[in-house]
Amino acid sequence: MPNLYTLIIHFSFVIGQQPLQLNSAQYKNVFHEPFSVEQCKYYLSAIRVTGAKGETQTLLQSAHLVDAADTASLTLRFTTSIPAITKISFNIGVRSEERRVGK
Repeated sequence: MPNLYTLIIHFSFVIGQQPLQLNSAQYKNVFHEPFSVEQCKYYLSAIRVTGAKGETQTLLQSAHLVDAADTASLTLRFTTSIPAITKISFNIGVRSEERRVGK
């Protein structure tokens, strides 16, 4: 039986050097125009790891919603048989009706 290892992926959000604060903070874009963020959500799928010897393992095939407003969605925990992970790859996307930038 191979050794099993725990991989923890934690997502955090920053704008420039500042941590993201939903609905409260005012940020400035490159033109120094103010903006705020009401929500930050995206889906991850097909999370795959590659080890130092080229071995690969798919850890998550289905979609996982990462939502800045839901702290439980910001940490993913996996068990893997790969001891030295050198690469993590995944698909990222948003639902088509959520792709709007402004109102």
